[in-house]
Amino acid sequence: LGTPNLAGQLGRALLGASIAPLWGAVGRVAGTLDGLGPRRRAAAALGAGILAALLGPWLVATAGPDSTVPFAVLGTLDALLIARLLRATDGGRRTARAGLALGLALGLTYLARQEVVWIGLTLLLLAVPAIRRLDGDRVRATLRLLGPVVVGGLMLVVPWLLRQQLTFGGGAAGQVVDNLLLLRNEQIFALHDAPTLGAFLAQGVGGILGNIARAAAMQLTDTVVLGAFPVGVVGVIALIGLRRRPSLRSASALVVLLLSGAITFVATALLFPVATLWGTFQHASGPLLVGLVVAAVLGLDAVMTRISIARGWDPVNVIVGPAALIALTVPVTLIQLASVRGSALEMERRIEAVAAALDVAAATAEDPAGDLAAPLVSDHPMSLAWLLERPVMVIPDDPPAALGDLARLTGARQLVVFGEGDRYPEVLLHPMGRTCLAEAPVRVGLVDAPAWLFRIDPACAVR
Repeated sequence: LGTPNLAGQLGRALLGASIAPLWGAVGRVAGTLDGLGPRRRAAAALGAGILAALLGPWLVATAGPDSTVPFAVLGTLDALLIARLLRATDGGRRTARAGLALGLALGLTYLARQEVVWIGLTLLLLAVPAIRRLDGDRVRATLRLLGPVVVGGLMLVVPWLLRQQLTFGGGAAGQVVDNLLLLRNEQIFALHDAPTLGAFLAQGVGGILGNIARAAAMQLTDTVVLGAFPVGVVGVIALIGLRRRPSLRSASALVVLLLSGAITFVATALLFPVATLWGTFQHASGPLLVGLVVAAVLGLDAVMTRISIARGWDPVNVIVGPAALIALTVPVTLIQLASVRGSALEMERRIEAVAAALDVAAATAEDPAGDLAAPLVSDHPMSLAWLLERPVMVIPDDPPAALGDLARLTGARQLVVFGEGDRYPEVLLHPMGRTCLAEAPVRVGLVDAPAWLFRIDPACAVR
């Protein structure tokens, strides 16, 4: 559409519009399994759908090209299709069609996030009882049930992997291994100081377990408790009270969401404890939060049913529970949106001032056309790239001399640092760091919140 950011927002808005009906469908199916009457089922579906439309994490994630909303939507679709497949266990055409549809949906989910592997693991765990119910040899029964799923998934995944190989020389397997061994998130951007198994093990048992504990605590507080407040808290409490409900004791869509979400929570904290501090679980939390929303609505429905019976209300009051939860969610969402909007506008103001300063610097340079064509290096590469419409790369997590290597590899000439990290710009302002700069640094942008503009010396190199 000519503006990448607008295209990303529009795509996520259109995709995100399906969150409400999908969550409503999960609530309606769960209510049917629990034997709720038509009024209570409708209230559960409507309440889940409205909460989906109002929950802060989804609205915030829609503002940019982020994987959160696609994974939440497609993960919910996967759950509904998994439940459908496990009901269609005749081994005939109905099973094949359901399996093929599920495989295609899982393939699309893979294109959103690789945490689809935990949804796939959930399918395997829940498929065991279904396979046992099928007639004949267990291997053949497994192939009849899961074979179409594999075929459908490969139809989408294989072309993507081929594209990755042709474009980048490989897939994301190497990045996954790096994420496993991270000592700090900035290592993702290292040119030379890449994560290694030796450095990872050198942390010792205490360091490794400490990272896992911090990761689990952050995932629980920032994503489940605070990020989805109050729905996350109410949902967890409701699960305890509803644990004997049929919707939680069968291979329902609600169970798929909760189980896959719980596996994702545990696996992310155990395997990627450092990476998740930058949002790995937050972006993949969609299925778990969907399950908690539906559980919260069903839990409040059960509470209001008991109150209605105790007070002799006829019919049962089915509105107060979802309405109260929605009323509590709205102000939390508004606070989250206001906070994100405020920080985004402040950063936009800073970046626009820096962009204007870069235009002035390029106009007075010896080779202005070359400066404008060359890629930049920055600690805010995505924002600058959107605003300037030119390539911007992240600062490598290496000694300052690595900037010279990056300049020779990519043709980069300038470095812009906003100074919000632990190392920059202080390390470049130090006399030892300046040896890799072609000129003295220049303060640019706003007076009250300046950035630094450096010109990189390509002769500098890591020895």
